Amino acid sequence: MNRLKTQVLPGCVMLLVTSGCVSSTAHIMTQPAPPQETVKPSSLSDYIRGVYKLSAEASRHLEQRATLLAESPELEALVMRAEQDPQDTEARSRLIAEYMSRKLYWGAYELLTNALPGSPNDPENNLNLAEIWDAWGLYDLALQYAERAISNGAASARSYETMGRIELHRHHPNDALLWYSRSVECARTASVLANIGFAHMLKSEWENARVSLEEATQLDDTLEEAHNNLAIVLSKTGNETGALDRLLRASRPAVAFNNMGVLYLQSKQLRDAQHYFEKALRLEPDYEVARRNLTELEALLPSLPIIELPAFAGEPASFPETEGVYPGVQPQMAADDKTANISRDEAGTSARNWPNSHLTGVK
Repeated sequence: MNRLKTQVLPGCVMLLVTSGCVSSTAHIMTQPAPPQETVKPSSLSDYIRGVYKLSAEASRHLEQRATLLAESPELEALVMRAEQDPQDTEARSRLIAEYMSRKLYWGAYELLTNALPGSPNDPENNLNLAEIWDAWGLYDLALQYAERAISNGAASARSYETMGRIELHRHHPNDALLWYSRSVECARTASVLANIGFAHMLKSEWENARVSLEEATQLDDTLEEAHNNLAIVLSKTGNETGALDRLLRASRPAVAFNNMGVLYLQSKQLRDAQHYFEKALRLEPDYEVARRNLTELEALLPSLPIIELPAFAGEPASFPETEGVYPGVQPQMAADDKTANISRDEAGTSARNWPNSHLTGVK
């Protein structure tokens, strides 16, 4: 293990450039594929990104090893076994599972790639590598490893869910739905149903999204991302009360009101958005996200007209009392639509297994 830093980059290059990549198009495969060589990036840019990512992650090896042992000191003997005897497959498999469960991906990656040359088609090894590359954001490589795992026998809810998640990250909701449908046939879990709902959202299939997300939250009411996504769906279908209720379930009130303001802003209802940003700030005057959103929004709102009324004799001119909204004055969006600067708050959400999307909190 002490030789790691001097060996990592050559090893990265060999792993990334070895020939024989599989197709990047999703297919449901039922027959075992013939033996395959190590997968490789499909483009030079992917190759460069892969090298940089491996280099950056390798520098965290000692840190991740220390984290693992700090969390579970009883694993020290297992770590020593796996490091000292590369042929100890039982220790290596157990240690890979420990690293993966904690998302300490470099520790798992090194053990996996050391094992891969002797068993390039091992479905469990390839599935773990698919999950690692997906977490690292190189979805082309993740897809290839996942396809290989499935073609060599990884027919499980986990393998199909991994394929679905990769396809969501690749912005292919139809392919994602295909794989998720196979996953729920094996196990109907809240995380898969939430991702199915998100895939339907990407296709603007609001009713299908609502059904899946509601079932997901019924199975696990702690899924903040599912509640946030359901709030978006309800807002799209005109159920603002239901949307606010879901946001309040997902986070503290000030965050919920800020995010409700974002939903109104997305539908170009600027005064309603302003109302909720201000409501968030009344609850938490130092809430920076809502403060920034309100400032950005005020730059979009039209200037209120000055209405001059005839002055009564001996009295100065007076103006009508308002609360900031003049009858007949419709808010106008700036020509370049500056709403992109408005910030959704991810406070209170967690990563779990969803793709990235700000307010939705999904990854």
